[in-house]
Amino acid sequence: MAEVLLAYVRYAEGYYRTADGSPASEVKSVKRSLKPVRELYADPQPLSSARGHSRRPSRGTGSCGSAAGTRAEDGTRADQLAQLLRAW
Repeated sequence: MAEVLLAYVRYAEGYYRTADGSPASEVKSVKRSLKPVRELYADPQPLSSARGHSRRPSRGTGSCGSAAGTRAEDGTRADQLAQLLRAW
């Protein structure tokens, strides 16, 4: 699973570019979307620590100081995960 996730991140880094060639903000979104999948299925960890894993990723704060992770962002993350699984 780790190889699949890495391949998708590399694809996103090449595909999502700004006009000047630098990575677009979408790349961060892709990485953030894949983090729970990586933590559950790709990182070597003992079973006991996997049991304590929350289904929802921890949320940071946005640039306004408000909690990040709106329903729209959750929907976008779900769409990105679905895209990865279709490509796999």
